[in-house]
Amino acid sequence: MGRRETRGLWELRTALEVEAVRLALEAHDGRLPPEVHRAAARLVAACRRPRPSWRAVSDLHTALHTALVDASGSDRIRAAYAVLATELRLFVLQLRPAWSAERMASHHAHLLEEIERDGADALRRHLRDGFESVSAATG
Repeated sequence: MGRRETRGLWELRTALEVEAVRLALEAHDGRLPPEVHRAAARLVAACRRPRPSWRAVSDLHTALHTALVDASGSDRIRAAYAVLATELRLFVLQLRPAWSAERMASHHAHLLEEIERDGADALRRHLRDGFESVSAATG
């Protein structure tokens, strides 16, 4: 995936995920539902295993971000996000050279707390960090 494609994916992903999280927080009194917290815990636990499988990490990363989108309750946002699934997996694969599993764990360990404290802008910062890491690694 080239720089232009990565930027376009990040822009669309950010638009969908940030709005989904805004809707989710609005619908759940400023909190994210338990299934989102469970998805985050599974990702962090997998990343902290000795020699974690990057495929498992990628699958759990996808599950977490999909849970964030699903929490919105918006069928249209969920459908649009599902179209991005393959490209998002490629994006996570591009993170591997730049990020260790521990960095993936730490990047997500406090994400939900930050979202519940700071709102959807916390997710925007999170997504930008991932995009900038991939951009730096791929030149």
